[in-house]
Amino acid sequence: MQTKTNWPPRPLLYGLIASLALVIAPHAAHLPLWLSALTAAILAWRYLMARNNIDLPRKWLLFALALAATLGILLQYKTLFGRDAGVALLTMMVTLKLLETKNERDVWLIVYLGYFLLLTHFLYSQSLLIAAYLLLVAWLFTTLLIAFSQPRAQLPWAAQFKLSAKMLLQAVPVMLLLFVLFPRISGPLWSLPSDATAAQTGLSDTMSPGMISQLAQSDSVAFRVAYEGAVPPAAQRYFRVLVMDRFDGYTWRAERARAMPGTLQGQGPAIRYTLTLEAHDKPWLPVMDFADPAALPSGSRLNTDFTVTQAAKVQQRKRYSAVAYASLGNTLDTDADDLPRALELPARSNPRTREFASQLRTNSRDDQDYIRQVLARFHNDTYVYTLRPPRLGTHSVDEFLFDTKRGFCEHYASSFTFLMRAAGIPARVVTGYQIGEFNQLGNYLIVRQADAHAWAEVWLAERGWVRVDPTAAVAPNRVEQGIGNALPAGEALPGFLREPSPWMKQLKFSWDAFNNNWNQWVLGYGQEQQRSFLSRFHASLASWQGMAIAMGTSLAMLLLGIALWMLWHAQRRGSDPVQAAYRTFCARLSRRGISRAPHEGPADFALRAAQLRPDLAAQIGHITQRYIGLRYGRLRDAVHTLQQAVRRFRP
Repeated sequence: MQTKTNWPPRPLLYGLIASLALVIAPHAAHLPLWLSALTAAILAWRYLMARNNIDLPRKWLLFALALAATLGILLQYKTLFGRDAGVALLTMMVTLKLLETKNERDVWLIVYLGYFLLLTHFLYSQSLLIAAYLLLVAWLFTTLLIAFSQPRAQLPWAAQFKLSAKMLLQAVPVMLLLFVLFPRISGPLWSLPSDATAAQTGLSDTMSPGMISQLAQSDSVAFRVAYEGAVPPAAQRYFRVLVMDRFDGYTWRAERARAMPGTLQGQGPAIRYTLTLEAHDKPWLPVMDFADPAALPSGSRLNTDFTVTQAAKVQQRKRYSAVAYASLGNTLDTDADDLPRALELPARSNPRTREFASQLRTNSRDDQDYIRQVLARFHNDTYVYTLRPPRLGTHSVDEFLFDTKRGFCEHYASSFTFLMRAAGIPARVVTGYQIGEFNQLGNYLIVRQADAHAWAEVWLAERGWVRVDPTAAVAPNRVEQGIGNALPAGEALPGFLREPSPWMKQLKFSWDAFNNNWNQWVLGYGQEQQRSFLSRFHASLASWQGMAIAMGTSLAMLLLGIALWMLWHAQRRGSDPVQAAYRTFCARLSRRGISRAPHEGPADFALRAAQLRPDLAAQIGHITQRYIGLRYGRLRDAVHTLQQAVRRFRP
């Protein structure tokens, strides 16, 4: 075993262990269980070694632990690079460094690596809660820096925490200036590995029975929408994402859409809105039907299936404006190109449904009458809208229509589309989001993953593609009021779908509005918003040169102001805190008629003052002894004690 070491002192070491535990704790959600357990064990081991005065482990043991942990991480992630593997490796190495803290250099290295580990949390989340938590941890690390810079602990912990908070507050003006004025660029400063931009929960480009019902149990926000003017009724709030027209008998798939040719003009009243989309690692952008191609965000395009996509995947929060119309003029020629694919069905798939469609088609007057009869069957038969549909086999449509009769929106959209194609009516499945929840405090619509929805479109002569939502025939409340009001009585609802109490609902909306402002003005403060914001003050600030000049000038003025304030403060209080405290003590005695003579030393003055004021003799003696010890002796740990004694001295 190695030789015992008294560095660092136990209180400081305990603070260091606690700080590392706090900064590592949120990573437990991302690290493998074995690594979290090993990290906790090492922290506890180091604490017990300090408490029981046990020697530090030998280097061969540290090397073996480091090698084993590195191999474990390599086997877990198949690499040592990237976000997840890199964070895991850094966490383990910082923790192992605790087992060889022999000198000041080791401790300083751990503290600085702790700051770096703190920043890695923002690779996973930039939420307001995690930012507040990490600010508290940064405050603790800064306090440790102060404590380690004066290991004899001249200041008590309370004073060190206060000084640390003061230092962080002094950095706030500089931080705000840099945040507002530092020129933004389009896109990140560097490219993160693929695991740093992993796909978020959201719609997929395939749809099988049960997929959307699983997604509908997530309360994570998909996007938020702020409208110009009145919010459209719930039955009109359909947000198109994907169109699926390939079916293999069980799964629907979306083909790569073609760009819409020519220029289309919107018809009907315009619905203008701004949508803030959360990252989902896919190239599609949700839009209301039908999106005006002239008002789409730059870099995106309108496709022939009326979806909107962009070249790059949405790997960070995106804010864009759009305009929706009831129609985009005559698109029948464009639609006709997609009709053959909208009639395809897999051979020998779902034979019972084919036979039923043939019989129903024979008894129908035309296409619209056939559609009405299919919807009437959904409405009048014993079909149930449920979040927990039974699993289906190879002939999924047959089993749903004639056996289980229990399904979610994807079951109804899939079976309806199959019935249309089996009768010779072009049809396709559309997936997206529908309804949302209006937040009156922020005046915007919150659309969650739980609002994911699937519906159908049929092609009718002289009308083109027409939306038909078969779910509305079974559970009309789903379209008007949301999932929570459409499920059958007695079915267990996820907690977030249950109607909260009024004060809980108010609290939920307040917190979401606060988060939305954080997203818009802090996380979303990119190049476009920066230029828009700064141009309100002066047009020149919207350019890089203007920002650079404003930033340099503002920082220079701010630092000059801070320097002048510190100089004035030092002159007012005196550069020597010991001398300043003693002068305050003498001044308070002088106001009571006991003035110190120029030739009188501290001890003689204290003796005379104590004779004149016996009631203050104990305080006078205590303050003078502290002052003499600090001023002329070797006493180093009583500055704060002297200052406190002088503050309490009120003759």
